[in-house]
Amino acid sequence: MIFGDLNHLEIEKNIYPAAIVKALEFLKNTNFSALENGTYEIQGNEIFAKVFETETALLDERKPETHGKFIDIQYSLEGKEIIGFARKTGEQKISDNLLEKDDNVFYENDIKDEIYLKMNPGTFAIFFPYDVHRPACNYEKNEKIRKVVIKVSVNCV
Repeated sequence: MIFGDLNHLEIEKNIYPAAIVKALEFLKNTNFSALENGTYEIQGNEIFAKVFETETALLDERKPETHGKFIDIQYSLEGKEIIGFARKTGEQKISDNLLEKDDNVFYENDIKDEIYLKMNPGTFAIFFPYDVHRPACNYEKNEKIRKVVIKVSVNCV
């Protein structure tokens, strides 16, 4: 997992793989207020962005998840959210394995050693396939958020 903001991209981009830099530059150079919610290709089906709105919820109402084929870059546009994070250890109990269908594995809520990232507009978190993450949880209250999730194929890095 990597946590950051786009203000340091010029300094940090030399340490990221080219596909991650391409995704982060898309975030930095896109006027999201001019974009409707939807899916946008960055590099075919290997790198693409999903722009959407959702409501945050209590931590126990959100399922932790991992992916197999894609890295998630979660970027906050509007509102605040908490994203839970823990390393995948094999001890987490799977509730729904949808890996083959839509690249999602969902887990039971009891995640040992989970930490909480406070996401404000302009911050991003990068989750790799071995990172359990639980997005769209209440920060201070239930609220509407707008965000971008960029999917980067593991084959690109």
